[in-house]
Amino acid sequence: MKVSYLPLSKEYIRNNIEDLMKISSLVPYDTWDLDNYLMDLPLKWESSLYAIDEDQNLLGFMIMCKKEKHMHINRIAISVEAQGLGIGTHFINHVNSVAIEQKMDDIIFKVHENNKQSPGWAQSLGYKVIGKEKGYLLVHQKVKLH
Repeated sequence: MKVSYLPLSKEYIRNNIEDLMKISSLVPYDTWDLDNYLMDLPLKWESSLYAIDEDQNLLGFMIMCKKEKHMHINRIAISVEAQGLGIGTHFINHVNSVAIEQKMDDIIFKVHENNKQSPGWAQSLGYKVIGKEKGYLLVHQKVKLH
């Protein structure tokens, strides 16, 4: 399957909100509405991505932003059919590249404590669970210089 990665935009979100929400529903304890997706955050529109197949079907997306002195992954979701294709790893490598460009030292994201799959996946990519905050695990990695 050929996968293409494109910059996420407000227009794409508005036109494809149902697909985004369907994929995102795989994380049922952290529901977003249209306002969450469209919220302006530092570097969000310059750095967030979505992945599609050759038929323009949405396979996954990653929303990230600059937060204080680190890069923060706000949302990452991959369709069930596309899991295992390396899309999540591509997204994580992209976050690392943006962090290098922005001269950030750290990448952080939160994983709901009931999400049993994501912490192991993140740890397989070199991330470490560094704490807990309001029902979420804080996952951290130092930026990897290429």
